[in-house]
Amino acid sequence: MIKQWNKKYLLISGGIIITVLLIYGISYFNIVKPMQDEAKALSKEADMYEGQYNKVTGESANEVEDKSLEDAALNVPNEKSPDNVLVNLQKLANSANVTIEYIESIVQGVDEDQQEDEDSLSVIKESMYSLDVTAANLDEATTFLIKMLNSERMIVIDTMNIQQSEEQVFLSITFTTFYAG
Repeated sequence: MIKQWNKKYLLISGGIIITVLLIYGISYFNIVKPMQDEAKALSKEADMYEGQYNKVTGESANEVEDKSLEDAALNVPNEKSPDNVLVNLQKLANSANVTIEYIESIVQGVDEDQQEDEDSLSVIKESMYSLDVTAANLDEATTFLIKMLNSERMIVIDTMNIQQSEEQVFLSITFTTFYAG
């Protein structure tokens, strides 16, 4: 009886080992191998895109950077000129059929000495404004915003609050303009 138990035990053990090896082989060829192939393909694709990027940006990177700096310089005047900002905003408001209710130059909370030191270190200086606009509908307010962002002067909108009632749209904007000093 002990001989039969050993023979049965050997057959069961061998069957388990063969089953485990079959499961490992099937798993390797159905799961691991396709993932390795996909990783190799993605690596080749990434290398191809990197090569194309280096080819495109290799020589012309400086030219593109110079061109974008020239375009930005055209949108940044040499003086602060808040009068120019007001005139341009009024023209934009008239063309968009909105009414400017309030405009204010915002002085940032910095001491004058610190401001002069920072201004002397920085080539580009900024000036902040707060603006309240009333429009008849949301389309006119949107038109004003688009025209404001596409204006000849570089403008960055810092905060914007839109309130819409049945008759009007109220728009409060805080924006920054830039100038070279």
